[in-house]
Amino acid sequence: MPFVWYEKTRSLPYSNSDYIYTEIQLETETKKVIYFTVIQLWKDEKGGIHEIKKHDCAHEKYHVHHYYEGSHSKTRVSNEPITMDLFWQAKRDILSHWRKYRMRFIRKFAPNQFL
Repeated sequence: MPFVWYEKTRSLPYSNSDYIYTEIQLETETKKVIYFTVIQLWKDEKGGIHEIKKHDCAHEKYHVHHYYEGSHSKTRVSNEPITMDLFWQAKRDILSHWRKYRMRFIRKFAPNQFL
């Protein structure tokens, strides 16, 4: 079945160094969600880009990467179906808590960076 793919990167509110990246793949006819990812990104003082938190559906399983806790920290969420509601839930999580996640990442991996 044919599908469409959308992706977007935008700045997070009141920040020159924080971004949210989203991509979603939908079946063309049914608009059923096939795949999505929502990533919080932070650009450090030297221009390096870091993933802070990532919600995605790789391997057809929804899970969350908590990079601010460690490079391999991953939480598998329930086997709930991949839906548009789950996509919006992931996006709301980052939009609501991005400052907290960024602060945790900086404290752990870049404590000398300007906050």
